[in-house]
Amino acid sequence: MVAGIAHELNTPIGNSLTVASTMQEQAAEFAERATKGLTRSGLDNYVESSKQGTEILMHSLGRAASLVASFKQVAVDQTSENRRVFDFERNGRQHPHESRANAAQVPAQPSM
Repeated sequence: MVAGIAHELNTPIGNSLTVASTMQEQAAEFAERATKGLTRSGLDNYVESSKQGTEILMHSLGRAASLVASFKQVAVDQTSENRRVFDFERNGRQHPHESRANAAQVPAQPSM
């Protein structure tokens, strides 16, 4: 069961790392370009990309936290008489933003 939980946690955590590293690169590029002058469209693109990235991060990390909470409850139940079934199908469903393909859609560079 622990291997199954680790596998399920890998997706939202992996997605979070992918999005966070992309956002980190975008911020560094934005800061560098800002020293040379900003355009309104460049700023707008960076803000929109950041909003999309943080939305994906919040959902993925919330999903990971939910999985951990469910796993902890199962562990507590195993020590008591209240047995709980951990529904991998229900708890393993991905949100549309949780696929690596969608995470990769966050623009790599803001246009300026």
